[in-house]
Amino acid sequence: KSSLELIVDGYAHVLALDIDCMRMEREIARLAESGDPAVAGELRDLSVVVRCLRRTSAQLRDLLRTVRERIELRG
Repeated sequence: KSSLELIVDGYAHVLALDIDCMRMEREIARLAESGDPAVAGELRDLSVVVRCLRRTSAQLRDLLRTVRERIELRG
């Protein structure tokens, strides 16, 4: 694959992570609105996963931006 294709694939992966985060955030909202105290553990777990996904997404975006900039400087 070319560098450009790899960057595009990387951004596609980042977008998939962002979509997963949005789905989990909707699930968190749904569970929180239920008022069921039995879901507190699940809410904590989902919250941790969302934070990890957001952090990974941000790190990947930064990495992809850096790679893209290097490629543009060479081009």
